[in-house]
Order: sequence, then C-alpha cells, then structure tokens
Amino acid sequence: MEVYKMIHSQNDKDANKKYHVILESGRDFILNVNKDVDDLQEEVAWAAYNEAALMDDYLANVEPINDI
Repeated sequence: MEVYKMIHSQNDKDANKKYHVILESGRDFILNVNKDVDDLQEEVAWAAYNEAALMDDYLANVEPINDI
C-alpha cells in the first residue's frame, strides 16, 4: 500500500494528513500521508526526503497543514 503521494488536485480523498514540503531551491509541494502509519514523523520525513531527491533537490523544511 502506498503510504504517501503528491497531490495534483484538491479532490484527493485517500490521504488523511497533509504536509507542506519546502525544498532548498525554493520549490514546494504538498505531501499526503495516511495517519495509520506506525511511526508517522519518521515516515513523513523519509517520504519528503525521497520526493525531494526525485526532483533533484534537497529537503529544507516540512510543516503540517492543519485542516480547517
């Protein structure tokens, strides 16, 4: 089961928690993570790191997005 994925639309209903990921180049993206992961913080960190590497960039910051 895929634990994380980048979103491309606001209608994505598979993920339960969203994170704003900022890269060293200044680019950013939203990362969706399922809440049922055992070690959520570590999983989010690795997922953001891997996505940054796929974009040939380095991870700068990860911030949770609080749903209103």
